[in-house]
Amino acid sequence: QFENLCFEEVSQAFHLQAGADAGDNLIRNCRFANAVTVPALQVQVESSGNQLLANWFSSTTSSLGSRAIYLLEEGNVVAMNAISGPYQFALQVGTGAGTTEVTRVDHNSIRVTGGLAGGGISLLNASELCMRNNIVYGDGTSTGLSLQTVTFAADTSCGGDGTVANVNINHATQCSS
Repeated sequence: QFENLCFEEVSQAFHLQAGADAGDNLIRNCRFANAVTVPALQVQVESSGNQLLANWFSSTTSSLGSRAIYLLEEGNVVAMNAISGPYQFALQVGTGAGTTEVTRVDHNSIRVTGGLAGGGISLLNASELCMRNNIVYGDGTSTGLSLQTVTFAADTSCGGDGTVANVNINHATQCSS
């Protein structure tokens, strides 16, 4: 478990790799703050069973960072995170084809800043996805949501409503595919 940690001026804080003993990590209540160092992949996840909960990502750099959260494996939970800054995409989910485990993206707040045509959420080859109650607020030049080959999970797999109640506003492009 990684809780209550502060990372300042780092381009990447965590890289949760795949492997026999990978997964089942908890990253909760951590702060990632960048004012000078451009963020690359601040949290990169390549294993399943991880939880990224209630973290705060803040970038005030003048350049477009890559990703605050880069999720490349199924069966993870990304919930209650606050992300603010100029990112190519603040959150990217790409679980791959043939996914069987549900990935949950719930109750995250994203604010795209900087006027650099950044993005909020990218879903690229994502399957079995429950995406609920997320807010993505743009800076007028941004893309809110990018969808490319996405399959949302059934309501029953999500434990109730599947993909509902997401808010995506104030972008030059609300949704692209």
